[in-house]
Amino acid sequence: MRNRVGLIHDKNLEYIFSIIIKNGRMRVFFYVIISIGMLLVLYLSWVSSPAIADMPFMPSWISSWVDSYRFSAIRTAVPLVALGAMAGIYLNYEKKRIRWWYAAWLFLSFLVLLAELGQHFRPMRRFDIRDIFWGSAGAALGLQVVFFLKEVKCYIKRKRKGCCR
Repeated sequence: MRNRVGLIHDKNLEYIFSIIIKNGRMRVFFYVIISIGMLLVLYLSWVSSPAIADMPFMPSWISSWVDSYRFSAIRTAVPLVALGAMAGIYLNYEKKRIRWWYAAWLFLSFLVLLAELGQHFRPMRRFDIRDIFWGSAGAALGLQVVFFLKEVKCYIKRKRKGCCR
């Protein structure tokens, strides 16, 4: 609303700035979480030993599961599922179009490729094309779960009171 002089009232300005600040903080939160996840993937891929139990900050229940030979093929997918889900939550929060979801999957797949290329130069590590497949599949799964939940939510809203798009 405008007062007699034509200026916007302070309450309206406060409301507008609170929305901007809130959205800016949420963006920063997503950027920080996703960046930490990406750095963790690169760090865990580029350490010399593939044994997670050697890392002091890793809980024993995670290291016993990850270091088991039975899960050695898919252990690359697990952090990428979480990263894909976080990217999907961010894309949903920002109401991005489908092309951004595909771009996020390509970016996360590139991250896995970068991690695997780095392993080629590390002792006791090797480049494995299956890790790229599993990492890309994990990123796709994380993104798809969030996208599916978003579509279910939209479907329910459309059934109740009209289109949510």
